[in-house]
Amino acid sequence: MRKGFSSSLILFLSLVFASILLFLVDRSGWIREVRGGFERLLLPVEGAVYRTSQGLVTPLRLLRFARSGTARIADLERQVSELAVDAVRVWDLERENEAMRKLLGSPLPPQWIYVPAPIVGRGDELALGVGEVAGIAGGEAVVWQDMLFGTVATVSKRQSSVRLLTDPESRIPVFVPRSRVDGLVEGRFGSQVVLTQVLQSGDLIEDDLVVTSGESGIPRGLVVGKVGAVISDETDVYKELLVEPIVDIGLIDTVFVIKG
Repeated sequence: MRKGFSSSLILFLSLVFASILLFLVDRSGWIREVRGGFERLLLPVEGAVYRTSQGLVTPLRLLRFARSGTARIADLERQVSELAVDAVRVWDLERENEAMRKLLGSPLPPQWIYVPAPIVGRGDELALGVGEVAGIAGGEAVVWQDMLFGTVATVSKRQSSVRLLTDPESRIPVFVPRSRVDGLVEGRFGSQVVLTQVLQSGDLIEDDLVVTSGESGIPRGLVVGKVGAVISDETDVYKELLVEPIVDIGLIDTVFVIKG
């Protein structure tokens, strides 16, 4: 018992002595010099460690920025694409509205139903962006204002094709309002419209309007074109004349299909 008490007392006194000694040494400044020496030794190591850590942090920041930047660019591209689509839709609607305003200003029967049809392809036939879904059927007249461009040839669910007046299979009964001369316009070579089956005595002059007579399912009064040059001989039973278009179809973006 006495031995254990003596050991504890010695330990306590030793700690007190060490504390006093450390206090005196710290007051003397000797520890600060030793600590400063260690700091001078460790300072380059700390700098190297810091620079290394910064070298690792920068690529990580760049990687995070690159990922976020890629996402932002993709989002901007998506927004630009959506705006472009909206602009095209607005442009199409403006074209259709303009064409409809001109159509309403034409002297056409109000009971006719007009289906706006954007032109989506050109060639020997016109391709229209409407079809069975819009109620389009074969043989229906295709017009712009009061001018006939052709008739619907084929129809799919959402598209249709137009047989133009220049098509060799196109034949439309017509008349000339000024002189009441009847005839037939037909396509030639895919590039001409010819007025045929007109008697040599028929009263026709250049620039006479040629309009549909209302036969063969085509509404009456649609303008086909105007009389051009005579291409037949005087000895022929019937005279033939070129029919010149009034409007260049290449300048038209939207036409209308007539549903009577």
